[in-house]
Amino acid sequence: MTDNYRAALVILYCLLKDYGPDFWAEWIDEDIRLWDTEKSVEHHLSAYDRGEYSLNSLVLDCLGNEGIWEYDIFQQAQNLAYSLAKGEKLTDILENTPSIIHRISGWNCRKCRKTQLNSNNIEYYVSRFFVPKFFLEYLKQEKLQDLLYVRRYINADEVQQKRENIKKLILNSNIPFSEDANWFYTCPNCQSKDVCMKSWEVGEDKLIEVEGNV
Repeated sequence: MTDNYRAALVILYCLLKDYGPDFWAEWIDEDIRLWDTEKSVEHHLSAYDRGEYSLNSLVLDCLGNEGIWEYDIFQQAQNLAYSLAKGEKLTDILENTPSIIHRISGWNCRKCRKTQLNSNNIEYYVSRFFVPKFFLEYLKQEKLQDLLYVRRYINADEVQQKRENIKKLILNSNIPFSEDANWFYTCPNCQSKDVCMKSWEVGEDKLIEVEGNV
């Protein structure tokens, strides 16, 4: 095991200090201390699979576009730290890293079938497209902790271009779009409260509705 384990823990600690309960930030801080002094991982492993009180059940209340990216980074770092703590080889972890997402989700009313995608939906898609890619790149360069500097790459040219391309695909697919990121708990069209998520595959020239959408 290399310092990639420690780097992953540092990422978890920093994000938990910003967004998570102090309890879990202190827990990860202890993981770092035990790794530095004893090369011990048992304390970290004991944080998982404890039901709703497990680290892997924790949802961070991240805010804004940067927060969307930081939460995806948190999940990647969590997976890496856990896998390395279990003794998995880095090469195997890299091979099994979740692939890039090619699906975008938005709002839908089951009653009148009104749908809508918004700026937040685009940001979730773009983050889940690039974070796995950047995570692997930084990991191979042994610069994993640099992922915490989200502002360095969140508005990179390739990221901006992806946002623009997705917005064009939404318009080409005649799907209503809004810059307003609010979620409608009541349909503004028919007043129904029977609302849900709806997903589309991202094709080359349009979005394709995913089979099984309700």
